[in-house]
Amino acid sequence: MKTVNKIIIKTMQIALVLMFVFSCTKDETTEVYQEPDALLESEYGLEAISDKEIPQEVLDQLEATKENLAKYMGSVLQIVDYKIIGKVPNTKSLNKTFEAISKSSSTVAYGNIMDPETVVVGDLNKLLPSKTQEGSDLLKDYASDQIKVGDKAIELTWSYKGETFKTTTFYNDQGITWDNLMIGLIMMNPVSETELKNNANEKAGVRWNSYKRSWYGNWLWGSRRGTIYYEITVYHTNGTVSNTDITDYGHMNIGSAKSESRVLKETGSYGRGQYALGLCTPIASLKFNDDKFEVSVSGVGSNIISNGTKSLYPN
Repeated sequence: MKTVNKIIIKTMQIALVLMFVFSCTKDETTEVYQEPDALLESEYGLEAISDKEIPQEVLDQLEATKENLAKYMGSVLQIVDYKIIGKVPNTKSLNKTFEAISKSSSTVAYGNIMDPETVVVGDLNKLLPSKTQEGSDLLKDYASDQIKVGDKAIELTWSYKGETFKTTTFYNDQGITWDNLMIGLIMMNPVSETELKNNANEKAGVRWNSYKRSWYGNWLWGSRRGTIYYEITVYHTNGTVSNTDITDYGHMNIGSAKSESRVLKETGSYGRGQYALGLCTPIASLKFNDDKFEVSVSGVGSNIISNGTKSLYPN
């Protein structure tokens, strides 16, 4: 009888050991195995979707971006692949998206791709080591204005100087609304100058001439993203300026812009104005100094800053 009991006890011990081993193996398998996009979807709060068709507008933007990168950056920075990974189903998921976008380890970029030496790509905490939280807050603030419930997401695979990494791009039917790299990079167009003179009052002896200077920033796919300019006009009779006007303008899509101007000399042999202009992409910010009458930039971002004066003579 004792022998039988010993056999039963021994059998139960072996069974318990096998159950423990099986349980550990199962737990380990569960921890290691993940669906390819499971971590990403969990981190961003995305919901899987069956519709894998990308709107034509988004496809056009992606293809134009690839072409412009190839034209100006060669093989230094390129998009090598993209695929739909899900959508933002509700407010809770949207908040998770904002947190994921703005975390300190997020990959961001800045620079003008038309001037490849200015382009920098890296983790937020490495590009802004002393102001990581400030940069993170800026990303979250801007993203909250751009990404909405119902937006869908594409996973972009990039290559930068031979290293591969991924970003999450959000879009709606009208086009791309957010990508950490795309909102930081820009295409800066050459300066545009325009000179005009005279008007319908010329017969009455009143003439005018004006000078306008503009700076432009475009999205990576080519459409206009930001503009700053100033325009000075002098009104004159017989070579004497009777009045001087100067106007300014600044606008930036996903970023910030500032513009200030003032007349320094209104009448006499010429007119003179002062201007302070700037635009920048997120994780950089602009500041206007009243005393120096100038715009400056801080943080990390693509920017155009122009401070100066312009004198205009009758002609």
